[in-house]
Parts: sequence; C-alpha cells; structure tokens
Amino acid sequence: MRLSALLVTVALAGCWSPAPRASVPISDRYTAVGQRPTNAERATPPGGLDDQAIALGSPAPTASARDTSGATWSVAAALAAQPRVVVVFYRGDWCGFCRAQLVELASQAPAFAERGAAVVAISVDSVDTSTHLAEGLHLGFPLVSDPGHRLIDAFGVFDGETEIAWPAVFIVERNARGDEVVWRWLADTFRQRIATADILKAIDAMPSIAR
Repeated sequence: MRLSALLVTVALAGCWSPAPRASVPISDRYTAVGQRPTNAERATPPGGLDDQAIALGSPAPTASARDTSGATWSVAAALAAQPRVVVVFYRGDWCGFCRAQLVELASQAPAFAERGAAVVAISVDSVDTSTHLAEGLHLGFPLVSDPGHRLIDAFGVFDGETEIAWPAVFIVERNARGDEVVWRWLADTFRQRIATADILKAIDAMPSIAR
C-alpha cells in the first residue's frame, strides 16, 4: 500500500478489527490507550518552530529518558553502537498519522541497518503506553517515554499549546567534531510525515563516517 493511502486509511479508521485481514494496515488494528489532547488538530506548527528546533551543526542534546525496556536512552548511548541515529518525534499512540509512520520506519529496518543508522521514536507517552504501542505495532526499534519532555525540549520541538511533541525527524552522527545534528525535517501540519525513503536518501547523500 502506498504511504498516502496508508495515512488516509489510518486517519479515517483507527478502530480495532476483531478478525484483521492481511490487507488491513497493522496500525488500524491497534487500540490506542493514550490521551489525545483536545486541541491536537492544530493547523500550523508552534510559533517560531524553525528557530526553536535545534540547528544543523549543533552538538547533540545530552538529555536522557527511559525506553520501553526500562533502560535509560540517550543520543550518546545510541551513537556508541551505530555511527548515526535517526531521532523521530511523534505525537502519541493515539495519532494515526504517527502510527503509520512508525510502521513504515519499522518495515525499512534492514535499510537503516545497512547504512549504520539506528532509529528511535520519542513522545510524551508513558513507558506503559509506549510499550503497548511498540508491542501492538511489532516495532523493532526503541520507543522513548519523555513525559517531562526533556529530550523533546532539547531538540526544540515541544508544542506548548498541546503539550506534546511536534512531528519532526533529526539525524545525529558521531564524527570528528563530536555528536552532531546533521539533518532535520519539521512537519508543516499535524498530518504531514516525511517518507522513509526520503530519510534513507538523506543518509545516502552524507559522507561516510570513519569508525
């Protein structure tokens, strides 16, 4: 199924199917447990988002939070295992657009591994909710629970009006200058998500990193 069709399907459906067919996107068979903000469907990004979000060339944030395994996750720890980490911010398990994006990212796990890139997704959801989402969508990468929005603030994508993360993707790499933000994408609307293929193309365009 094409991504555009998947996003429309997820946005309109979002209900549990007691006997799911193979053709039904897995994100449609998920029962959300998180709380959706009443003003979640705001049309525009937070004011000043372009300037607020961490700039290219900036040192990677040092903030940390717990992932679904209960371990403390940080950019530095992720970069100790892989030369690059793709940091995805999503709104919550209740967001169909976010679930569709996470499923698509998970489907391309081998492509990220081939490029030496780890994937992580971060929201204000609790550890329990994040675990429910990771298990429900069969994700193969960590979800990080950041209810205090320390990491979300550090990357500059906290939406104070809705008190959730604004959809965004960053690529951070460990190079000769240290742990550095080398690429970013910010959604123009709450519905917009970048295609995973475009994230992979961005990685392919980057210089190789000596380990």
